[in-house]
Amino acid sequence: MLFWGPNVSALLKKLNASEGEKRRAILAKLGRSPEKTIETTVEYILTNRLNGADAREVLLSFEEDIAFDALLPHIGSTNENIRTLFTDVVRKRWMPREVQKLIPCLNEANHYARSAATDLMMEFPKTIPVSQIVPLLQDDDKDKKRKAIQILTAIGTNQAGAAIAELLEDPKSWIRKKAIEGIVTMEYRGAAELLREMLATEKDPGVIKTAIHSLKYIGVPSDAVLLTKILSSDDMVTRQLAADVIVAIADASVVTNIVALMRSKDTTVRRLGADILKNLKDPNVGTALIKALRDEDWWVRELAVEALSKIANEKLNGILRKLLEDKDPYIRRIAAEYFCYISDSNSYEGLVELLKDKDWWTRERAIVALGNLGDPRAIKLFRGLTKDKQVRLAIPDALSDIGGEESLDLLEEMMTDENRGVRIKVARAFCKVGGPRARELLERMLNDQETEVREVVERAITALDSGK
Repeated sequence: MLFWGPNVSALLKKLNASEGEKRRAILAKLGRSPEKTIETTVEYILTNRLNGADAREVLLSFEEDIAFDALLPHIGSTNENIRTLFTDVVRKRWMPREVQKLIPCLNEANHYARSAATDLMMEFPKTIPVSQIVPLLQDDDKDKKRKAIQILTAIGTNQAGAAIAELLEDPKSWIRKKAIEGIVTMEYRGAAELLREMLATEKDPGVIKTAIHSLKYIGVPSDAVLLTKILSSDDMVTRQLAADVIVAIADASVVTNIVALMRSKDTTVRRLGADILKNLKDPNVGTALIKALRDEDWWVRELAVEALSKIANEKLNGILRKLLEDKDPYIRRIAAEYFCYISDSNSYEGLVELLKDKDWWTRERAIVALGNLGDPRAIKLFRGLTKDKQVRLAIPDALSDIGGEESLDLLEEMMTDENRGVRIKVARAFCKVGGPRARELLERMLNDQETEVREVVERAITALDSGK
């Protein structure tokens, strides 16, 4: 027996106040007439005569499979509450068993229905036949095509990936871009060769960037060589993206190509090359980086020496120690810079020699490197440089790195230096060395004639007292 409108309405009115066996009996009766119950339930929700919890319980009470067909149209309701409720009920009660029945919704004109069906299908993609989704890729409707790509991506099989890969040749750039994004998400490596070919022919900047990015996930080390060609692109963002992907996928086979780039007349390209070599952290790039130390661009040299410090080993340390004696002052300076990053006790004698170098910058780097070594033998050598106006600013920091009473002795001598910058550095060095004597010396500096120096001293004392 079916319950028509008035009976269903009466049962729904009684539902809210019922419980236990009586409530179960009402739900059972409603469940025998799904189509009319659904129609009346929607009406009651829209007119605020039935709360969401009761409505959900009613919709979940249906026993007949025919209820699914009656429920389905409402996942495309223009009312968000109705749409959410019915989608949730379909998910809970009929998914994934009836997921294939959602496929026709993708062809509906109602975009709410398409979206709800797509969301449900993407939650349960493994039972969806690829063959029933592929035809949508040829549809002229942009939204249908986009949703087909999303669903195939969620399915994630090679068959689905191959279907999406065919879109890489689509004349519309947004489709090519979406296809690449889908391929990356599912990591479909079968499309890698097509993407390589695309990089050689693609004109759309957005698609090019997406294709470059894709190789980070489905590319192989040899693709890094292909990407080096893009480092000369006019677009800065594209160049940087290519560089990032090269670092992510490359092995030592790319070094030769990067070295060739570092001979480019374009300073930006050379800098990118040095930066890539720095971040590869592969011992086999050491030789290339040593060559880069002689580049005419100072920034390339700086990047190269920093890169060498990232992959430092005894062999590289030995090469750099020899460069401390190089005839070229730029090479001596950059070699000293290396030991500012790397603490190598065997570099001590070579760095000491550089304290007498004619180039002030080299002397300054040698001071920093000796401080980095932490060898107290250097302190007496620094004493002879405290009047060297070109390098004396580097001494307090080096002394603070070495630490100890002997460092404090020399810092005490320097705390009355005529140069305000030196005195500020001394105050900070006292703070770093720490201890009662350092604090006492800082208190004496509170009488400095310069306000800026006194402020630094006060902050240093506060930091010492707080243990920071």
